[in-house]
Amino acid sequence: MSVFPPYGIEVGDADVPTIPSTEGASFSSEGTVSPGLPSAISFALPDGYLGPFLTYRSFSASKATWTGSILFVASSADAPTLRIKSEQGPVVASPTPRSLSRVANIVFYRFDLTVPTRRGTGFVRFDYEIEYGSKVLGYSFHVAAADEKNWTWTHWSCAGFSTDVEPERRNQLGKFTLWADLLRAHKDTSTPPFVLNVGGGDQVYADAVMKLPLLQEWLELKGKDTRKDHPWTAEHEADVTRFYVDLYGKEYSHPIMREIVATIPMVCVADDHDIIDGFGSYPEYIQQSNVFRNLGRIALNFIALFQHQTTPALAESDGFFSASTTSTGVPAYNHIRAIGPHTLLAALDTRAERTPTQVFAPATRDLIFSRLSAQLTNETKHILVLTGVPLIYARLEMMDTAADVLGKVKASVNAFANTVQGFFGSIANKVGGSSEGVDGTFTNVKMAVGKTGLMSSILNRFGEVELQDDLMDHWTHKNHGYERTQLIYRFQQLAEQHRVRVTFVGGDVHVGGAGYLFTDGTNVTPFNDHRLMYQIISSAIINVPPPSVVAKIVNGIARSPVRIDGRTVEAMHPLFEDEGRILASRNWCAVRGLDAELGLRFEIRGEVAKEEESAKEGEVDVVEGVEIVPYAVVVPALA
Repeated sequence: MSVFPPYGIEVGDADVPTIPSTEGASFSSEGTVSPGLPSAISFALPDGYLGPFLTYRSFSASKATWTGSILFVASSADAPTLRIKSEQGPVVASPTPRSLSRVANIVFYRFDLTVPTRRGTGFVRFDYEIEYGSKVLGYSFHVAAADEKNWTWTHWSCAGFSTDVEPERRNQLGKFTLWADLLRAHKDTSTPPFVLNVGGGDQVYADAVMKLPLLQEWLELKGKDTRKDHPWTAEHEADVTRFYVDLYGKEYSHPIMREIVATIPMVCVADDHDIIDGFGSYPEYIQQSNVFRNLGRIALNFIALFQHQTTPALAESDGFFSASTTSTGVPAYNHIRAIGPHTLLAALDTRAERTPTQVFAPATRDLIFSRLSAQLTNETKHILVLTGVPLIYARLEMMDTAADVLGKVKASVNAFANTVQGFFGSIANKVGGSSEGVDGTFTNVKMAVGKTGLMSSILNRFGEVELQDDLMDHWTHKNHGYERTQLIYRFQQLAEQHRVRVTFVGGDVHVGGAGYLFTDGTNVTPFNDHRLMYQIISSAIINVPPPSVVAKIVNGIARSPVRIDGRTVEAMHPLFEDEGRILASRNWCAVRGLDAELGLRFEIRGEVAKEEESAKEGEVDVVEGVEIVPYAVVVPALA
């Protein structure tokens, strides 16, 4: 169980962030108009369909209604039909599906639902059937009753293996081992079912798109202008579109995933691997190239369809918002949802507007806070801020500074590596690890921030030093430090003004953990400290954790609290064994409301992986008998 911050401790100061240059930060969607798909092209789906996928939109306690939608993806123009009923009453009238989009022969159908729940507490079950051709697919989901305070939900991230994870390692872990644990928890009749499934980014891993022959050809081009201006053709459009259709088809046709997305309504934010590793943080001539902008456009449109069940044209009416045009021509998908009567979830898109010098466009940042203020009520006790990359994590600023020097003077690579190796080596020696060689140094740094090989391979092919851009994805990078600090200040003002607890929820870094901000002083308590903001980190539900030496290094760095200004301290919580600050194992998070003082309980469920002498034959989906250890953090409401 969690303990409260150590008020009154001595801490060091962080560097005061400066406002970064905005050079290269402007957006242009020129060159992102689709050339169209060949008229004869068609795509295949497993079994001829995908889905159903449930998503959540809103809840009205006063009207006792739940609003969401069901997506069904068909490989023909024959529309599916829906029958739905509640355990409390007669069959609900069947809605007519809306055709959201058509991609060649693939049609995305959406059933819009507003269903009645009941007064009182507890949860209401709904049963539904989708009929498509000769198939009848039956599932159920649960909705909180109108007066239920303690919604139960999940958070997870990084739902795929990186391209550099060897098959033997994949089989030792099992791709769907933790998904099976999540589904078991949902079905456990001794606890309430999950009414929401929150994806924190990297719902799919699309990095293999760069293996397509046409994109490999682009990687081989010489000269920055040649790469930036290389034309995007109908053949590019077809190959990349097919890749993303096949990717979603493969990921969501597995029986465990079919059941999860059909029985627990989803809300999510996208991150880089949903598009391509590091998207938004590349140098301008790569990020603004015709190839990258069009690749991003296609990926973001499939994110909109599969993950948000919307389109750019419908986004605003479906509750999504942004205030700028992105380089892909596709809007950012920020949205705010009520999770019961006392909690707002602000799901923030930190990828679509990202450049090397910003995470959010300034106007979008202002819009986030105006929308939050408008949706706060006297009953609101918690604001949960969902981002892909966590705002609070072990700081690697020395790595950032050294990488910046290296980026300017590439001949200094050996000096840089020696400096970094010395830094990592000194910590590794203290924790019983080691750091060897230039390649090992780079690998250790990248693993410490949840990065793997794709971004490196692209930058190396173009003669760039990749480490600076790997680190640029993080909030504490010097380019984003000012923006991060301003976000924190504005959330502090919101918390103090409205007496609401703000909690950040993120993933991305392939470890579990809990950080926090709190007031530097002895005259405050957790219950009246508006600066007390937890950071829950849950990552990864599928991807591999960092090696033990890297975990020890990050734990060593994370042990030192940092003062970010005269009043606010930043620290990582000693939540794990031996006062560990991070959990270097795969994990997901179960969240439950608490009646007592309207608190929230976050339970990070960590896997104790089995070590196998050799991988089993064939692809292993679920490793049986894996031990799951829960670690709980209780976040109190603000008095």
